[in-house]
Amino acid sequence: MKKTEGMILFGFLLILFNLPIGYSAWCYQETANVSTACGGLNSGSYSVESTWLNENNLIDGDWDTSSYMYTGGNIGKIYVNYSIPKNILAGNKWQIKFVNIIYPYELITINLSIPKSCFIKNKVQFIIESNFGYIYEEQNITFYCKTRKSEIKLYTYQAIGGLDYIYEEAMWWNIKDAKKAKKK
Repeated sequence: MKKTEGMILFGFLLILFNLPIGYSAWCYQETANVSTACGGLNSGSYSVESTWLNENNLIDGDWDTSSYMYTGGNIGKIYVNYSIPKNILAGNKWQIKFVNIIYPYELITINLSIPKSCFIKNKVQFIIESNFGYIYEEQNITFYCKTRKSEIKLYTYQAIGGLDYIYEEAMWWNIKDAKKAKKK
């Protein structure tokens, strides 16, 4: 293979996998308040507003356990605060798993892109909002990130009736020189 062909192939792979030029690696952080070997910090936090059944299941690291807000007609919120690791690049993702159990039954795992405006100083704050509707009422589950002045809606899921169960959430950090972060 000629050098120019190798560079074209390398460039294609960067585009295909959405990788920035320069060395970087994905760092998976399961829990906001537990550090990772690749650079995720343990200084994040969680708080819950309203009444959620088995709320500890939201942060237990088990993608097969869940929680839901069960006070009919109310809105429940979960606040997730991650401390931002050093040397992050663009393209970080917030991963969430949730399901609506009545209609339509959908088990969903999504990776949400995080706007730059949500990275405030050394943290990023997310909000999960669920309005527990009664059977056959519209129910929404909405995921936000907080900016200095407002909240940005990242994703809304709508269903008729049922319960929206939240299983888990995690961060995928795109960190420059992640191998160096492991040594610190």
